[in-house]
Formats: sequence, structure tokens, C-alpha cells
Amino acid sequence: MDDPFPEKEEDTEAAEELRRSLESVLVTRQGRRLMWSFIVDAGARMAVSGERQAGRQEVGLELIAKIRACNHAFYIKMLEENDV
Repeated sequence: MDDPFPEKEEDTEAAEELRRSLESVLVTRQGRRLMWSFIVDAGARMAVSGERQAGRQEVGLELIAKIRACNHAFYIKMLEENDV
């Protein structure tokens, strides 16, 4: 999978700002709960069939990749908080 925060020379500042924004959401339990609901709604944690479902799942998987790249510890904490 490609880097979820691409850092081309001209995009480095934008990528870092996006990373900080995501971390500001993940630092709270409510933020992690919100992100988890997006992941579940996208079907990223289950097998899917159909193109539409696969597209939604891809969005969920991309969100997981961004969370893990931002701060893997928050992803682990999110799993623990949701008994996964």
C-alpha cells in the first residue's frame, strides 16, 4: 500500500498538518470511537462482496492505514477499547 501520508517535497507541510489533525482526533476516546465507527461502517473488518462494498471497504482500509501511520499506539488502543 502506498504511504497514506505522501510527502512529496511540495506536500510535506500539508501531509504533516493532516497527520497532526488526525492525531488531535485520536487523542480522545470520543475521537477514537468516531474513527472506529467509520471503519466498521465501511466494512473494513469483514469480508465483502460487490463493487460498491469493496469501494467502501477500501476507504475503511485507507483510514486504518492513516491511523496506523499517524500513531500505531492509538490504533492498538482503539482495538482494545472495542474488544477486538
